[in-house]
Amino acid sequence: KLAQEIFDLRSETEKRMEVRRQEYDRKQLALETQQSLLDALSQAISDRENQLETREEAFSLRIQQTERNEIQKEHQHRKEISSLQLEINRIQLLLDEQIQQTTNVQGKVSTLQDKIQSHEQLNVELHQQLDDSQFQNRCANEEIERKKHEINLAQRLIDQLRSDQQK
Repeated sequence: KLAQEIFDLRSETEKRMEVRRQEYDRKQLALETQQSLLDALSQAISDRENQLETREEAFSLRIQQTERNEIQKEHQHRKEISSLQLEINRIQLLLDEQIQQTTNVQGKVSTLQDKIQSHEQLNVELHQQLDDSQFQNRCANEEIERKKHEINLAQRLIDQLRSDQQK
C-alpha cells in the first residue's frame, strides 16, 4: 500500500513536470522567435549599411548595430537567466514534493512502528496467558491423576474389604 502511494505520488509529480516542461518549451519557442526577429533586424541593418553612400551614414548605422548587438546580448543574458530561474523553480518544487513525500512516509513508518510495538506487546501478553494456561492445565492434570490414584486405592480397599467379608 505504501509502495502504491509512493508510485501514485511519483506519477503525479511526473505529470506536473510534463506540464511545466511544456510551458517551458512554449516560452523557449517565444524566445527563439524573438531571437529570429532580432537576427532578421540585424540582417536588415547590415543590408541598409551596404546601401549607404557615405561613411557618416555607415558609421551611424554601425553605432546602431553595436547598440542592437548590446541589446541582443542583454536579451540573451536575460533569456539565459530566465531559463535558469525556471529550472531552479522546477527543482525547488521537486525538492519540496520529495520533502513532503518523505515526511508522509516517515509518518506512516512511525505509525507502523507503533502498531508493531503494540502487536509485540499483545503477543507477549498472549504468550504469558498461554504459559499460565498450560501451567494450570498441568496442575489440573496432576490433580486428576492423584484423584484417580486415590479412587483406585479406595476401590482396591473396597474390593479387599468385600473379599475379607465374604471369607
